[in-house]
Amino acid sequence: MLTINKVNNEIRAITSQYIELVKGEGYYYFVYDDGRRYSTASVYVNALNQLPLKSWLYEACCFYATIKAIK
Repeated sequence: MLTINKVNNEIRAITSQYIELVKGEGYYYFVYDDGRRYSTASVYVNALNQLPLKSWLYEACCFYATIKAIK
């Protein structure tokens, strides 16, 4: 079973400790906050298991690459 904690643990293992997946109302979003910079990116799915873990990790990696490119 896919849980938000499992997704976040996997995200932190491959990207950054500063990225977190959060549940909004009717969507999920990534938050990056390292104390100096704050950024978000939305993923418009209603339920966590609408995407497999591999897709969540891909989305997180894309978000992290964008953050790194802007620094």
